[in-house]
Amino acid sequence: MHSKTCKHIFLFSLAGLFFIIDRLLKWYAITVEPFGFTYLGFEYFENTGIAFSIPVPQSITLILTPIIVIALLHYMHDTTDRIRWFAWILICTGAFSNFIDRILFGYVIDYIRIGTAIINIADIIIVIGILLFLRKHTSEVNMPS
Repeated sequence: MHSKTCKHIFLFSLAGLFFIIDRLLKWYAITVEPFGFTYLGFEYFENTGIAFSIPVPQSITLILTPIIVIALLHYMHDTTDRIRWFAWILICTGAFSNFIDRILFGYVIDYIRIGTAIINIADIIIVIGILLFLRKHTSEVNMPS
């Protein structure tokens, strides 16, 4: 098997693992009582907003999410850079997991309490993907020609 193909399979598998962990933790959050400390814990929260709980109508979110993910996948298809590729996979995986919640429940299930925020694994991998992309992009922009 071609080494590039193996790397892509590994990246997709890693993203798939994050997806499965997020889905399992969302199910677990529904079934368990909150636990942890005041500023760090595990609790079920119905997030009807988007990033940082910003209120956006559900219909707009359900329309825009697939459009954005398809655009990212199209862009990702044309790139050969492994870091940028992995960043896009993480962003799309996290968005897909949260999108499933919106379709099934009308909100996103969050469960990790950090300070006053409650987030989920999908949110974390979206942020990691964005940071990877920005890091790669800024390093390319700042390269001397």
